[in-house]
Amino acid sequence: MKSTLLAVFVTSLTLYGVFELNKLGMSKDQKTATQTNFAQIQTQPVREISKPAQQEPPPQTKKTDLAPDLSQLIAGQNFGLEAFKVDLSQISDGLLGNAKNVSMTEDTVDVAPVPRQRPPLPFPEQARKLGVNGAVVLSLFINRDGRVEKSKVLSATPTGVFEETALQAVKTWIFTPAQYQGSSVSVWVTQKISFNLK
Repeated sequence: MKSTLLAVFVTSLTLYGVFELNKLGMSKDQKTATQTNFAQIQTQPVREISKPAQQEPPPQTKKTDLAPDLSQLIAGQNFGLEAFKVDLSQISDGLLGNAKNVSMTEDTVDVAPVPRQRPPLPFPEQARKLGVNGAVVLSLFINRDGRVEKSKVLSATPTGVFEETALQAVKTWIFTPAQYQGSSVSVWVTQKISFNLK
C-alpha cells in the first residue's frame, strides 16, 4: 500500500514539474493568446517541406547469440516450490532398466572391475632387437562374468609396434566383475599396458 501511494505521489510530482517547465518555455504571445482565427490559418500558403537526403543504412554487423543458456543457469537451483521437489534417494536403477543388461563406464559403477588373472605379456621380438620400450592404451569391454569381450586401441607409443601384442594378451585376462547396486554389470574400462625391457 505504501509503495502504491509513493508511486502516485512521484507521478503527480513529475507531471506538475513538466507542466511548470512548459509554462516557463512559452513566449509572452503564447501566454496571452486566447483565440485562434481559423480563417487566417486557411489562407496562409502551404510551405513545402523538403525531405532529408536518403541515408544508406549502416552496414549490418553479424549478430552473435549471447543469450545465456537458462537451463545451465537454473540447473540445481532451489526455488522453494514444493510441487517441483524431487526426492532423488528414492530413484532406483529403474531409469536404466535392468542393470544386468546395461553397459556402464568405470566411473558410473559402484565397484570397478579388478584383474584376477593376467598372464605375462610376451615382448615383441622386433622391439626387443631394437631395444624399444613403449605403451598401449586400450579400451576394454568387460562382461558380467569378468571376461574381456571387446578391446580397441586408444593410443600407442610408438605406433605400429606393441598394439597387436596388447590386443591378443587382453583376450586371456579375467577380472572380478564390476558391481552396480549389488549386481554384476558389463563395463567399459581404460587400461594402459607398458612394455619395458629390463
